[in-house]
Amino acid sequence: MYTDAPWEQVTQGDIFVNIEYFYVFNGEVASRSITGIVLTYECEYDKKNVTVVYVAEVKPLTDLNPGLQGHVRTHRVVNAFYLQPVSPRNEESYVDFRRIYRFAKTDIESFVQENKRVLSLTEDSRLALQHQLSLYFGYDRAQKADQ
Repeated sequence: MYTDAPWEQVTQGDIFVNIEYFYVFNGEVASRSITGIVLTYECEYDKKNVTVVYVAEVKPLTDLNPGLQGHVRTHRVVNAFYLQPVSPRNEESYVDFRRIYRFAKTDIESFVQENKRVLSLTEDSRLALQHQLSLYFGYDRAQKADQ
């Protein structure tokens, strides 16, 4: 699922830890630290005029109830992508497509310099991520409701 070392260039499927996300809530600027996975394609990332990178939040699988955890593991939850643990001390996790954030490309480059990029997905795993993401955005909820 993961490469032995992160790709040389920032790539879709790169996972960053402890990245600060800033937002406005009730007129006040707030922030929180997240683990995130890059969704922006590398062929977009390397363009000089691209200034924004899309990152989805990665959450521990234990945040979900046990029944739903099994569905995430078998890719039966449209808004989630399962991530295997890297080692026995790393927990299972999932990409939550309901939590997609915009980061400045310069912030992502700073995160790389700060060694916050910890993993990269293999090519096969990136294709699986793309498939699940396309299901999420292309999922016909109206048709599902009619059934």
